[in-house]
Parts: sequence; C-alpha cells; structure tokens
Amino acid sequence: MKTFFAFFLLTLVFFYGCKVEDPTSQEIRAAVEFQEIGKGTLGGMGQEGIEQSNLVINSQSDWQALMSQMNSHNNVTNDFNEIDIDFGQFTIIAVILELKGYGWEVEINRIIEREGSIVVSTTEQSYDTAVMSQPFHIIKIPKTDKAIVFE
Repeated sequence: MKTFFAFFLLTLVFFYGCKVEDPTSQEIRAAVEFQEIGKGTLGGMGQEGIEQSNLVINSQSDWQALMSQMNSHNNVTNDFNEIDIDFGQFTIIAVILELKGYGWEVEINRIIEREGSIVVSTTEQSYDTAVMSQPFHIIKIPKTDKAIVFE
C-alpha cells in the first residue's frame, strides 16, 4: 500500500509540475500607450484612391505619401494634432476603412504588447447621416521592431 501511495504522489507531482502551454498563446506584457494624430473621414467620396488599409508607417517618405494622398481632395491633415513625427522614436499606425454608405467611424481603442507582437484592436460604429464616408484613425506609438497585428 505504501508503494502505491508513493507512486500516486509521484504521479501527481509530475503532472502538476509539468506546465502544458498552448504554442499559439502569447503572454500579455502590457498595454501600449499611444497618442492620437488624427481621426475623421476622408471627404472625397473615394477620389483620394485610398483602399481599406491597416498601415504601419516607419519612415518620413511613407508618412508624407499618405498625407499627400489624404489631402488630394480636402486638406484633412490640417486637423491633425501633429504631422512632424520623429521616426527614430515613434511608429505610426493608421486604420482606414473602405468607402461606406452613411456615416461610420473607426477607433483604435486598445494596443497590447505581447511576447512577440503588438496587437491593435479597433471598433467600428455607424451613425445617422446621409453622407458617404471613409473613416480613418491614425495614432503613434513608441518605436518597435515587433510585428504589429490588427484584430
């Protein structure tokens, strides 16, 4: 009986001591602070030629190209909180939806740092208006080399 009991205890210790992890799970490290650069809608009814996009911008030339395209119909960037970005210290994340009927908005509402990535969460919401809209939200986060994933 003592042998059976000892074997049973060793078995329990073994199974409880072994941690089984889901290889696809990643530990959440922290929420990532971000600063809003601009949020709104493009007013050109698609004339800007911007497709639905989740963009990660790490260079001044890419940032200038996006602002130029956004401004091709209306000067949208006049309402931005800032346009001069230090890409040595920051990364820009831009979420642009497709052209939608009626009113819509998009919001980057949470950014989480995981072990091997940065996860960006957004919400979309409609509101009553008869105007076509192409919503966008642009933020900046501290510079990162991690992969950025959009949910």
